[in-house]
Amino acid sequence: MSSFTIAFIGITPLGNLISGFVADRLGVVTTLTIKGLIGLVATGIFSPQSQPIHRSLKHWVNCGN
Repeated sequence: MSSFTIAFIGITPLGNLISGFVADRLGVVTTLTIKGLIGLVATGIFSPQSQPIHRSLKHWVNCGN
């Protein structure tokens, strides 16, 4: 069953398990703050790398107009 979960749902259940553990140890507000900061850092890392993808997709988005 766990193979099915990872194959079709992804690793979200593992992230939820880790978040629950951290929230139990550090508190809910601290956990949400940490998760928000991780999301901001990930956005900062991956956003510049997505610019070539945005430029290549811009043609296809504007084709319908």
